Amino acid sequence: MELEGRPLAAWSSWARGQRLALVPQNGPYPEELTVEEVVRLGRTPHLGLLGREGRADAEAVGWALAQTQVAEFRHRLLGTLSGGERQRVMLARALASRPHYLLLDEPTAHLDLHHQAEFLCLLAGLRAQGIGVLTVLHDPNLARQADRVAFLADGRVVAEGPPDAVIREDLLARVYGPMVRVREVDGRPVVLLG
Repeated sequence: MELEGRPLAAWSSWARGQRLALVPQNGPYPEELTVEEVVRLGRTPHLGLLGREGRADAEAVGWALAQTQVAEFRHRLLGTLSGGERQRVMLARALASRPHYLLLDEPTAHLDLHHQAEFLCLLAGLRAQGIGVLTVLHDPNLARQADRVAFLADGRVVAEGPPDAVIREDLLARVYGPMVRVREVDGRPVVLLG
């Protein structure tokens, strides 16, 4: 695996941390920390040996809180937030590192439809700002929002390309089973079960 043309193993953990940020599917969520303290953890790859924060760190944290619309929660404990609010805080923590690339594992798994749509719009805005976004999703309808999708079956890529080209019934039947149907709505594929 390579990052910017170099083997991933050739990068120091600090250099990788400055370029890549991860939003895991499940915590651990440090519930006893405030939102701002959690987001500041995202600056760790940029701190020097003494771990002192400077103006650039404060600006990055403020930017991340604003991007994810959690600035109003900055003094609340993480444990007091809803699932959707926590997910935005974890995204803010990742963004505080000012990554080139953002990796997300099932970021919408515990969100209701409204918060799923809101979160995907937020990711689209980050892509528009030049941040590369790689997201693992199990719902092909959510994957329609991506520029490109890849479908895996048995650990192998079985199709990759623009959503409209690869969200097809024959392909999804191989990945999800024969109960998957694809219908076109407003010129776009929609995946149904049954």
